[in-house]
Amino acid sequence: MSVSAVMGLLETLEEEDRIAAARYIEFLSASSRIRRAKRNELLMDEIQDIIGEDRGWNSETEMIEDMARFRKERMGL
Repeated sequence: MSVSAVMGLLETLEEEDRIAAARYIEFLSASSRIRRAKRNELLMDEIQDIIGEDRGWNSETEMIEDMARFRKERMGL
């Protein structure tokens, strides 16, 4: 639904209902921000865990093999 469609609907409401609709939209917006922030926090924690591991590779070949194993694990292969 476009912004103009929502605005058109809001214009048909009485003031009290417009206020209630605006408060509900604010609630939905805040809830979305909180959910996104939590998802981002979980993702960042996961990335930090991955980056934080000190694998101590002895060679580039060893590093590439380890990364290939990691990809296979993540893809469930």
